[in-house]
Amino acid sequence: MLLGNLISLYLLSVSVIVVFSIVQIRALNGSDYTKTAFLLCFAICFYILGYAMELNSSTPSDILFWNYIEYIGIPFVSALWLTTGLMYTGSLGLRKEVLFGAIYGIPLATLVLRFTNSLHHLYFASVQFAQHAGGLVLFVKQPGPWMYVQIAHSSLMILISMGLLIYNSVQRAERQPGKLLLIILASFIAVSGLFLTQLRPFGFPIDYMALCLPVTCVMVITAILRYD
Repeated sequence: MLLGNLISLYLLSVSVIVVFSIVQIRALNGSDYTKTAFLLCFAICFYILGYAMELNSSTPSDILFWNYIEYIGIPFVSALWLTTGLMYTGSLGLRKEVLFGAIYGIPLATLVLRFTNSLHHLYFASVQFAQHAGGLVLFVKQPGPWMYVQIAHSSLMILISMGLLIYNSVQRAERQPGKLLLIILASFIAVSGLFLTQLRPFGFPIDYMALCLPVTCVMVITAILRYD
């Protein structure tokens, strides 16, 4: 369980930094995008807290319970990330209902399909519990067809939001190479987390997105706090 405890400590520590940074942004900047950033923060907290507790659980029932908690946040992280990016860059535009439908339709369906997965197996085709060195019990999932839909949607949302932030930084009148570098690096880390989770390097089935996401958030928040 030592590895699980170390990962959990890392996740919880970085999450506290993310929460503190979002509160600081809200205090210093009253823009509308900070409200969406708060919601993003809550989604990340459900995700990270649930995963940290999942890693520290030893029975299938406990692991499943905390995985359900994770999925209160997981489907909405990338959608809220894009919404925050659209609002921050002033790209929200007209026809918001259609845009929000495109952004949040799949996450809402994912939430329902995850909580009803035992009836249809569209999200997880199968699950098993594998014990690794040190007594760490991992929740191993075989993706169902809808999981690939959610992965593609999340990847697209992250890429679009990061593209918007990069474009916004380039278009600014004042040169901000530091901000641009932070956002590009954050984009690479976020997308890497998604793909590493599916590729499972070294045969170790942990959620790399959960490991990468807090770092990505801290980097983007740092870019906003330092350069805006």
